[in-house]
Amino acid sequence: MRVLVVDDDSTNIMLLDRILKRMGIVDIAIAENGKEAVEICKENDFNTILMDIRMPIMDGFEATKIIKEMKEINIVALTTHPIEDIYSQYKEAGFDYYISKPIKANILEEYFQLLKN
Repeated sequence: MRVLVVDDDSTNIMLLDRILKRMGIVDIAIAENGKEAVEICKENDFNTILMDIRMPIMDGFEATKIIKEMKEINIVALTTHPIEDIYSQYKEAGFDYYISKPIKANILEEYFQLLKN
């Protein structure tokens, strides 16, 4: 399983990296903004992208739209915003799933279990 983590916060990146590795997912790439994520996706394939919504340079909404035009991939929105506040943007961008911050390991594990089934 290959996962791309996209977040501009180094603490969130370290937390996600630790949780994923505990789950046995060790093939992890990192991008610090949406533009980097798009560039990485042009050259690499992933099973899932964990995408922060609010980032500098290019936000998660725009990056998700671009990536979804390039390839079919599961993209999870990671955000502190309540889903009700961003639902229309979330659907329009093409996100497949939503996980609110702060990230809880059990919620992330549930998502990956859904992917396996």
